[in-house]
Amino acid sequence: MARGGSYPIEEFLEAITAQLDKTQDALRLKAVNRPLTFALKDFSVDLQVFVEMDSEGRVTMRPSGPNETGASKVKIGFTTITRPMIEENTVSLEMTQAPTLAEVGLAADERRQLEKLGVRNAAQLRKLQRRAGEDTMSRYSGVDLDRIRSALDLSRPRIDEVTGDPPGDPQPVPQPAADPPRPWLDPGVERPDPGLAPGGLADRIRQGIKRPPEAPLAPAGKAPRARPGKPVIRVGKGARQIRLRGDNLLDAGIAPRARLDGRELPILAATARSVSFGLPENVAAGALEIELPDGARQAYRLDVDPAGEDGR
Repeated sequence: MARGGSYPIEEFLEAITAQLDKTQDALRLKAVNRPLTFALKDFSVDLQVFVEMDSEGRVTMRPSGPNETGASKVKIGFTTITRPMIEENTVSLEMTQAPTLAEVGLAADERRQLEKLGVRNAAQLRKLQRRAGEDTMSRYSGVDLDRIRSALDLSRPRIDEVTGDPPGDPQPVPQPAADPPRPWLDPGVERPDPGLAPGGLADRIRQGIKRPPEAPLAPAGKAPRARPGKPVIRVGKGARQIRLRGDNLLDAGIAPRARLDGRELPILAATARSVSFGLPENVAAGALEIELPDGARQAYRLDVDPAGEDGR
């Protein structure tokens, strides 16, 4: 209960329904020995309370004290609903797995403004953005457009790592060649002139050998950029699955898809932070494509390490 004896309306309703659920569970046990019993048909509560709003914008109720006038009379009635009615009129469980608005960087006042539009997590934010657009969301919620765009960027599916099970043998990291000994670095040793050494510049001039032409320099600001290849995912010879690790990999129950050389891979397990795909027996190297729930695609090269039966 909040300070001053007031309490949010939702906490009061949740407490009442929790006790009614407990009564219903007890009736299920009672029905083992008694096929006919009694249950609540309608339940209503009349309250004499002061309806208030706290600094965070929550509506609270405070019971009236003795001889205190001016209280409002609030009538609350309860009725029964079935499972299909719950599933039709409430948020799906898949939608609740999305990050909260706080986890995508929105402040408390921004979250309250979006909650007035029925947005309480990142999945609902993306759903409303697809239907109404970012400008409409900003206009009706009062949240700055750049803040909404930043939250949408943080809520997008992201792959941090792709691994095989079992993984391939770790590849040795090439070490740079050792520098040749340079005794002239010792102050007591005279440093030779490389131009006077056999094959040096002076020797080559005497023999009439020209210096090889230097490669032309690229214009300023237009340096050639190397085209990166596809990231390589190395798995063992007996690999049975690949695993994605990242964030927001599930979007309202929609999981990523994986294709190896155009062949769809089955999903073995999926959470918001990890998704596993099954590999075909005797998997061979090929092109691996991952399609995220938002439509973005990432391409990899799958290589199979032939060392050992299990690749370890």
